[in-house]
Amino acid sequence: MLIANLPTIVTDKKFSEIKAYPNIESDYRYTLNAMKKLTFDIWLSSHCSQFHLHSKHKPNDPYDPTIFMDKKSYDASITNLEEQFFEKIKSESAERK
Repeated sequence: MLIANLPTIVTDKKFSEIKAYPNIESDYRYTLNAMKKLTFDIWLSSHCSQFHLHSKHKPNDPYDPTIFMDKKSYDASITNLEEQFFEKIKSESAERK
């Protein structure tokens, strides 16, 4: 069984400004590409909002393990993160010019 966890872009700084982690941009790129290829049984995330748990499970709802098997929502979240990543790269590139 594989459990997938969703990453986030955790900095508002430009990647080029993070001198202590010179490979941060390429590591994000690698991670997002790798995560698009994952197959898994269960999807969890560090934050309920990333997983949309509050819309999938309301207080007093009966337990339903299938809410943790939402590949379509996972794919959409990875696509959204990838768009944020490329927008950040584009913005930083435009500022360098």
